[in-house]
Amino acid sequence: MNVYSLASERLFGLPVTRITANNSWLKLDTYLAKPIAERDYNAGDNDLKLIMFHQLWLAFGDSYYVQLSRQTREEKPNLSNTAEKMRYFMLKTCRITQQDLTDFFQKWGFKVDESVYSEIANLNLPAPDEDLTVLRD
Repeated sequence: MNVYSLASERLFGLPVTRITANNSWLKLDTYLAKPIAERDYNAGDNDLKLIMFHQLWLAFGDSYYVQLSRQTREEKPNLSNTAEKMRYFMLKTCRITQQDLTDFFQKWGFKVDESVYSEIANLNLPAPDEDLTVLRD
């Protein structure tokens, strides 16, 4: 899974992303048809995981990834396990976008300690105006 490969596709002017070319949107439809309690982002395949990152790009553009990459390089967080990495990513994404993305992460099946969602709520950010999980190219 590589968000930079999607950026390269855009840079080279490819008419459709590999997500569309591989008909991977159907995987998302199947995944989102499951009850939220049965969704587990970390158990998904890489094509499915990449869609989530692409939806963030569709919602927030290149500047989101530029900021995320820059801030992570500057902060150099010491993250030793998946739970810590997910917490960092979720909070950093909400801070950068200035939106409460709890619904997005829950719909994507982010299985994290509830304290992460409390931390997001404590940021007092507005929810997005639209459901980001429905974004497509």
